[in-house]
Amino acid sequence: MSDKVVRNIFKNIRLLILVVGFSAFFAFNQYESSVLKAKELEFAANEEWQWFDEYEHLQIRYDSEFSKSILRKVNLVKGYAIYATKDNDYNLITWVKFSVACKPNTILVTDEVFSNGMSKTLKCNSAGDALTFVSKWSDSDTTFTWSDNLGGFEFSENFTSWDFNKLNQEVTLLKLIKLHKESS
Repeated sequence: MSDKVVRNIFKNIRLLILVVGFSAFFAFNQYESSVLKAKELEFAANEEWQWFDEYEHLQIRYDSEFSKSILRKVNLVKGYAIYATKDNDYNLITWVKFSVACKPNTILVTDEVFSNGMSKTLKCNSAGDALTFVSKWSDSDTTFTWSDNLGGFEFSENFTSWDFNKLNQEVTLLKLIKLHKESS
């Protein structure tokens, strides 16, 4: 075999190794991403969540008890999820759920206070596996960042990129159903 043929064979082998290596790297990244997304959907979930906007990591679940959808975004690194829904006046209701062991049904008063002077509290759920902090906003504006540090339970979420159209539509439809029942 000539030198030229041997060099061509080695060149093709190097190219093949490069292609296989790149493919393996890409496949591993895809697998890792799918595992992470599955963990986000399963995080602190008693009910099944679905992707609403996978790019923004927003999930959705319909709550039949309240006839409304709930959006959420999970922060696996810090162990919490931010939830949001709308009331009948299109105002945002949010809560953060920290996945931690706690004494069931207890209320922890933090050193933080609202602008009206009332203490901010964390409530342990009945299962004793999560602390929750709830906030209701007095207008329909959703272009803000919600953040706080409640005795070391710190969170931050920018709602500007959240799509609340589905929640607004559900409020409108519920109002129409209520009007229709009242007029019947």
